[in-house]
Amino acid sequence: MSEIEVFEGSHNIFKDLGHPNADEIQLRAELLSDILDTIESRKLTQKDVMKILDIKQPEASYLMNGKLSRFSRERLIDYMVKLGMTVELRVKKPKKNAPLKPGALIYAGAS
Repeated sequence: MSEIEVFEGSHNIFKDLGHPNADEIQLRAELLSDILDTIESRKLTQKDVMKILDIKQPEASYLMNGKLSRFSRERLIDYMVKLGMTVELRVKKPKKNAPLKPGALIYAGAS
């Protein structure tokens, strides 16, 4: 039997697969996951979602079926607010003399 080589992932499947916008896609996936958790925990129907989010049936369907590519980060955040969630944005400045390098998009998750 041949041995299987196993690699530990980075906790971002999109980065592991080499997607150029991995952090953005991961962030949107996590936002969408929390939206879907809220919809499920409140036992909202598609009609409820349409009314609360002020969207048409196809968009409610895309949302509830997790069609991530249909939704921007801004739109998902707007939906979170409409669903009663509080969204906080925290900016962490780099250290004074640290070399200039790209920052990161990090989602802390809902509590």
